[in-house]
Amino acid sequence: VHGELLNCRYNMVAAFLLSLLTGILNPDAFKNATEVAESYGYIHETHYVTSADGYILSMFRIRGKKGETQEDLEKKIPAILQPGIVSSADNHAAGGPMYAPMFFFANKGFDLWVINERGCTYSLGHTKYSTSDKRYWNFTFEEMGRYDVPAYVEYITKTTGYSKVHYIGHSQGATQMFVALTIDPNYYSQKIISFTALGPVSAFDTTRSVPLRILKGIHFMEISEFFGVYNFGEYNRFVAIPLGFIATLFPGLAKVILSFISDEYPETMNMTRAPVFIAHYPQGGSTKNMKHLFQLMDHRGFYKYRENPSDPLVSYDFSKFPPIPIALLGGSGDLMSEPDSIMWLHNEFEKNNIKHFVKIYPLIGHLSEILPNNDNVQHFEDIY
Repeated sequence: VHGELLNCRYNMVAAFLLSLLTGILNPDAFKNATEVAESYGYIHETHYVTSADGYILSMFRIRGKKGETQEDLEKKIPAILQPGIVSSADNHAAGGPMYAPMFFFANKGFDLWVINERGCTYSLGHTKYSTSDKRYWNFTFEEMGRYDVPAYVEYITKTTGYSKVHYIGHSQGATQMFVALTIDPNYYSQKIISFTALGPVSAFDTTRSVPLRILKGIHFMEISEFFGVYNFGEYNRFVAIPLGFIATLFPGLAKVILSFISDEYPETMNMTRAPVFIAHYPQGGSTKNMKHLFQLMDHRGFYKYRENPSDPLVSYDFSKFPPIPIALLGGSGDLMSEPDSIMWLHNEFEKNNIKHFVKIYPLIGHLSEILPNNDNVQHFEDIY
């Protein structure tokens, strides 16, 4: 009887906490991207594609608003939206129906495909390995560019009947396309209409993100692997949702924390919707991928992964890029993809005669690039 009473009390406390959270936190914090799309009246689909090395990736397709005719839907040109490191479609839906990238570009008339990268919550499948097998986590953005990008580009062009697509990559979403373009430029010259790199990560030695500097400094990834943990930032709703709740109650505190992580000027973010983003972050990835990112902090340049510190630096060869239009867009308040690193990319592109456009927006930061407030959306308009 005592045990039953104790369980009853626990259940009552849990019910009370849940009602407290749901009463204060934005309802979208409890929904995934497709559920958010459904609630705002969008036509959505979920597709899957398998990469050449066996990873099963999910893709959330936003075709348009309910009520549009099939003829109107079929006229839309497909566009790919690739989220960044330890992110998923959920984070690109967090901004709501007007300025979340997932909906903004759908509103502008694109047949939008949001890719959930390998290792995140929605892309944990593999034809051979389970996530408990360390071999599953043996990848970095190199493999994403080599295997994932061609797999979903091919799938989307075949599914839609369009021979070419637009590509928008945020943060590491741009990084993996940089890799892809060096591997098979002829293929992408026939498949990509335009490539927008939003807050792109390449040279990473100037990053000012305090948590990333700390994690690198204490060798967190190596320690994790020593203890047999090869995934990083696995999504845990029992941690993320309460953090979103705290950000709702204390937006000032959330601003201060974000000013150390990603955005020097968090006031450019939509802080009303930021708790929704926080409630869906992080979404998971591999420790090896983080180690690759950390290696880029050591030397100016864009280099392949090194198994050992003594291995020679091997740069990705920008001279192989195909002649497609590329836009490099960043923000002066971005602590992760610093303006200096974007200008380094610009100079490298100039050296290699790569057709491109570059622009640094005042005050915009890494998260406000995808979660802007109503006064800071010019970069979205420029992409469109």
